[in-house]
Amino acid sequence: MSGTIQVVDLQWVGTTRESELLQAWDEAFKTSGFLLLKGHGMQSLFEDMEREVRDFFCCQPHDEKMKFSLGRGYGFGGYVQQGILAVARGSEIHKARPPDAVETLESLTQGCTVLPGVDNGYASNALRDQASHLYAQLQEVLVKTCMELSAKSLQMSTDFFESAGGWGKNYRESFGRLRFTRYLPSIQDEQLQYGEHTDTSMFTFIWRSQRNGLQCRDPSDYSKWIEVDWDPDLLVVNAGDTASLLTNGRWRSNVHRVIGPNADALRHSSPITIAYFAQPSDDTLLRRLPSPSVPQCARYDSDFVVPSEDVTAKGYRQWKVGNMKMGRKRKLESAL
Repeated sequence: MSGTIQVVDLQWVGTTRESELLQAWDEAFKTSGFLLLKGHGMQSLFEDMEREVRDFFCCQPHDEKMKFSLGRGYGFGGYVQQGILAVARGSEIHKARPPDAVETLESLTQGCTVLPGVDNGYASNALRDQASHLYAQLQEVLVKTCMELSAKSLQMSTDFFESAGGWGKNYRESFGRLRFTRYLPSIQDEQLQYGEHTDTSMFTFIWRSQRNGLQCRDPSDYSKWIEVDWDPDLLVVNAGDTASLLTNGRWRSNVHRVIGPNADALRHSSPITIAYFAQPSDDTLLRRLPSPSVPQCARYDSDFVVPSEDVTAKGYRQWKVGNMKMGRKRKLESAL
């Protein structure tokens, strides 16, 4: 292991230390593509959500959980059992990895109607209601704050993303994927909890119930990995492919993976991750931002897959997420 991940404090927003915050924000995404966020004010929401999700994953029998599968594989929401999702297949790093050792539950909308609730056969609405509230706070509060910081750090107007950048009033037009993950013991050779990959998002926000073996690639030496430290009060924030495409590679969409605790530890505990993948509205073209900080000539990591033509946020997401499943590969289609 080598390197460390920058810690950034949101409480510096609007203070005399905001300029330090903006510099650290830009530097973190230029280098490792990761930062650890403190002062986000959402810890109790994540803890309440984790209790509901843990009850679903750990206390419900498999047949009960399968009632909330949409039967469409990964990428559409609902419950997805182990054996379907293989995130490494969406990137160019380690496509041969087996499916990830996880089970997931997710929603692509703030209403969270695909999640367990009384109307679709669950015992209560507590999980769905809590998820809907968390989604709203992430989309309309935390994402808004972070995108305004991003605009300022790139020397653009504070409201650029809301007014002209494809995120909409109060960021309600933006796309968000709220995903809950339970890590399971590996049962195949070369199987990880999440294989090597990059995210499609602008930013991914990750809360972890315990240390889970999250690692990002050392940008100075691709053979090495940086352990992303765990603290119960810190959120992980990483830049995704959308951030890299909009900044012509100034901000790195870094390869990362989850190697998990050892198998014995996983048999006696169930690490839970809550992740929110934030992206602009579906029809937003992923083109270079009008920022003086963004280079005119793109410079990406050597294994970053760059679209040959303009693509929309939705088109790029569907292409990459569609390839994170077992089966036939999808083609990336132009938006033109």
